[in-house]
Amino acid sequence: MLENPNASSSNLTLSPSQIKNSKLYNCLFQLYSSMNSVLNTTSIHNNLLLIIKSIIKDPLSESEKLADQIISPLFARFSKYLESSIFNIHKEDFSGTEISASEAQPLSQYMRIFQNHINVFQSTILSKYVSVSNTNISSTSTPNTSGQNPWVARHLRDLSIRIIKYFVRQVTLVRPIGEGGKIKLAADMAQLEFTINSLFPLKSLGKNYQLLRSLRPFFFRDITQLNAGNESSCPELSVLPPSAVLHHLICRSPNNTIQLPNVLQGWNLSQYSGWLDNHSEDEVWGLIKTSLEQYVSQVNSRKEKEFTPIYPVILSLGPQLLTNWKTKNIE
Repeated sequence: MLENPNASSSNLTLSPSQIKNSKLYNCLFQLYSSMNSVLNTTSIHNNLLLIIKSIIKDPLSESEKLADQIISPLFARFSKYLESSIFNIHKEDFSGTEISASEAQPLSQYMRIFQNHINVFQSTILSKYVSVSNTNISSTSTPNTSGQNPWVARHLRDLSIRIIKYFVRQVTLVRPIGEGGKIKLAADMAQLEFTINSLFPLKSLGKNYQLLRSLRPFFFRDITQLNAGNESSCPELSVLPPSAVLHHLICRSPNNTIQLPNVLQGWNLSQYSGWLDNHSEDEVWGLIKTSLEQYVSQVNSRKEKEFTPIYPVILSLGPQLLTNWKTKNIE
């Protein structure tokens, strides 16, 4: 296996090292597939089959490990490309107040870049890896309807889940956001679903598919539906992570009255996103409570007589969402 930096560099073009590694990967998979086909045959006597299995068990396991070493860095780096394109959502303007849901919404620039990355990845990189239709093995751990061999399908599934979660995080941190901006984001969400589905069938992703599907209706819930805090008035509350719900509600507050946690911590959004990768929902709520306390302090110091309407909603929803999240054992 070639281990120079270019071998796993997913710069959306194939280096000579990547091409050689893809050929090695395909040979390993074809060998693995052929051996499994032999083991699954009914024409071999049971005793002989047991002997063959004992001989080739370890070599087969090692071939799968080697194949994973080839392809894992490729997917890891490509995931960073996609995350970078999605992060550009914060360069877009979603503050518009005009609503034109009846008109076709132009695709946001970040989403065009995201779709282009996916298209190039599929045509220049994934196409070099043997498809499941050319093999004699089927996946038992990962449902595979993506047209790829199960080893690749497993990585495609993990990549799709990561992108869904990353998109949910970033879109709920968008600020400022107006009613027209929500319409624009809804169009982007539809395109994201379509694009991810070209990588891996969304409906097979279970709760992660529901996570993505819950975004659009949640964005259009009014404050009375959210204030009720129950699944009948806002079913999305039972699907979305508490941090996503609370971040979006903070972003609804007018004129940045309630600050996002990263502002008080002196972090940019990229640093905050990295922090979120490694911390629990409880810890996020701790930072959000600090933001709420700082907002209350500012209101008192200005001697204002009332809070922004979204403040009590966030304050009451936070503990409730965390309790429900833990009960469902999602985290």
